Formats: sequence, structure tokens, C-alpha cells
Amino acid sequence: MAGLISWSLNDRYEDVVVLSDQEIRLFKFATNGAATDVTQYARLNDAPASDGALVDLDFTGKLDLLLVTPGAKNIRLLRNLGNSGGSPYFKDITQTSDIPASVTGVSQPVVDDWNNDDMLDLFVAREGQTPLVLTKLRGGPFTETNSPADWPAGKILATGDLNNDLRTDVVIATSDKLVVLFGGLTNRVEIPLGNSHFNGLFLVDYDNDGWLDVCAYGDGVRVWRNLGNAGFKETTQELGLDKLVHGTVESLAAADFDNDGDTDLLVCLRGQGLQLLRNDGGNANRQLKLRLVGNRSNASGLGVRVELTSGRWRTIRTVQSLPIEIGVGQRAQIDSINVHWFDMMLRFTETEVDSRAPLAMLELRFAASGSCPYLYAWDGKRFRFVTDLNWSWWIIRPEPKRTRRANCCRDNHSPRTKSSPCTIAIR
Repeated sequence: MAGLISWSLNDRYEDVVVLSDQEIRLFKFATNGAATDVTQYARLNDAPASDGALVDLDFTGKLDLLLVTPGAKNIRLLRNLGNSGGSPYFKDITQTSDIPASVTGVSQPVVDDWNNDDMLDLFVAREGQTPLVLTKLRGGPFTETNSPADWPAGKILATGDLNNDLRTDVVIATSDKLVVLFGGLTNRVEIPLGNSHFNGLFLVDYDNDGWLDVCAYGDGVRVWRNLGNAGFKETTQELGLDKLVHGTVESLAAADFDNDGDTDLLVCLRGQGLQLLRNDGGNANRQLKLRLVGNRSNASGLGVRVELTSGRWRTIRTVQSLPIEIGVGQRAQIDSINVHWFDMMLRFTETEVDSRAPLAMLELRFAASGSCPYLYAWDGKRFRFVTDLNWSWWIIRPEPKRTRRANCCRDNHSPRTKSSPCTIAIR
């Protein structure tokens, strides 16, 4: 059984989706903390799942459900058609999502931006097979064109910026080792596991030094500290985890439960219930807590990317779960925080770090919102995305055959230089 927590109803109060092989339950929480089961209203009565993720794939500001079905272990996509602030209503759109129906043996879906285009891509871990990467086209469906061919087989993985170069990296657990793959680079790091069996991977900066560490759980909990260019060092015994956790860990959650400025671990032990592991000493460094408040994007900020810069240190985090806690070392102030909302980027400068109080960051709301129109080109087999067009940067010039030139925008709606305009033919 697993749980997903977010403002799935966009009413500013956390809701909970509980997944199991038998059924799904969606609980809506009110201002007084009362929970209401709205599963039937959401049309989720017949949607069992062994794993899943909440993600806004159609940029409506409402969170959809990516599920792993029991039995065949394939991907099922449920689109949220409900009203903002009201009860959600989900519709199965798997057949039109371009997620290959032939993909089976799925063990875990992970959503992150692999190719750095501010579009959420889908990582699919599979039993005995290499992970599949489905990249999301801007304004289009998923495509498996860029799926890596040299990745190792592994049924669990985790993503994040491990080397602080503003690109997404991947950790894959094989039968006997962890393989760390750095986005945009050819080098990789291998960490031997011995005979341990793991159910999941989690990236967390337990010592708040500004580098994501690797946590694996299953036969207990093991942790490897990220030393930057020096690689990874196992600190399981130093942290006392080898003596604290006995049994099989089925799931794990990370948050600062006691609000002392460092991230604690909550583990679910098979047949034993929950065990809270308090972090003592991680608050020797500072931790930045963020509370994203989306308006055009989903209210929880799930899938939003947060880029931080302070002096020569920089990193980026994709919000995959709540709460948002980022270690920043001894830095008392962050020079720049760039929040990559779904159709804009907002920058906050000279932000003071308070390790115990979340900093609210509000997405601006405009009367007219939306991205630029999209430009596609026919490659002989299919239309492929080229760029998007920022109409505010039109440059009209007389051309033969009534051809006009337009400057185009890319990631953050920045105009092209005049030396490389694209051409749009008007017939």
C-alpha cells in the first residue's frame, strides 16, 4: 500500500490518495481536519494500483493520476476533469496518451525533466528490463525516441540533481549494485550492494550540505552520503540505521517531523507498523523550506522545478513530493531562487534562510495566460516539435511570396537573435 499527498483538489488543503492492489481511495481534507472519502465521486472505484504518481500532464492546473496496474503491470493514465476547488472527476485516457500498450512488467513510474526542456518526462522502471524513458513533447504526447539504450536493468530508480549541474541524474538499483548516471555526461558511478534486497530508492539531503544523498530501503535502510567529486560513501553504520531498523521496509517518507531544521525518516515495516527515525545533527547546516502556491499550475507545485544559486553553489530540484526541504549548507542567504512554473519563471533574490519556517512562493496570475503557439515540422514520417513562437517578438519584413520572418522563443520565452530567425510561409 502506498500514499500520495497533494492539493489534488486545488483547494489549498492537502488531500491523500491511497493506492493498493485491491482499490484506490481518495480522501479530501477540510479546514477543520475532517476527512471525506470522495472515491466514488471521483470515479476511482475500479482503479487498483500497485504504484503511481500525481502529475499535471495536460497543463490544466489539475493533477492527473499515473498508475501501475496489478497483474499485467502496465501504465494507466487517468486525466482529472474536475473543477478547481471542487470534487475531481477522472477519465481513463491511456489509449490516447501514446504510452506504449506493449509496456508490461512495470514496477515504478517516476516523473522528472530528463532533457532539460521544462517538460515532465516519464521514467518507467521494469522487472528484468532496462528503464524506459518517455519524453514529453511540448503541446504533444509522450515519445520513446530518446530512451537510453545503455542503461542497466533495474526495477527501482530515483531521479534528482546529484552533481549540482542543473541537470537531472538517475540512480538505478540492479540486483547487486547501484548505478548513478549523470545527465548530459558519459561517466557513471557504481556502488556495490552485496546481497541486500531493496524495495525503493529515495534521494534526500540528510545532512543539509547542499548535495542529495542516496537512501535505499527494503532489507533495512542504507544511506550513502554524496561527497561531490569524491563520489559516495556509505554512512549507514555512522547514522545508527543498522541497529535501529529491523525487518523489511515496505515504504519510506522523508520530512522534518519535529521541525528542528533537518529531515527525518518515517518507515513502514512489514507486519510491524510505522517507525519514526529522528535526525539528530543534520541541522548543523541550514535547510530551506518552501511552500509553493500555484494558481495557473497545480496548487501543490508538483512537477515544478526550483533552481537555487548562492555564490558558486547551484542546484535544481523537481518537486516530486511534499514537503519541499532543500539543504543549503552554511548559507544564510540564497542569492537567487528561480521557480519554473508551467508557463512562466519567477525569480526571488536575496532570500533569507529560515530552517524552521516554510517560505511561501506564489505563482502570479494573469488575465491572459498560456504558452506560445507551437511550430512543428514534417520529417517524412511524422510531425516533430521544433520550437514555440512568441508573438510579441514579431518582426515583419517584406519577403518574396509573402513570407514573413518571426523571432522564436525557447525555454523561458526568450527571443532568438536576429542572426538566426525562423521562417513561416503564409499561403
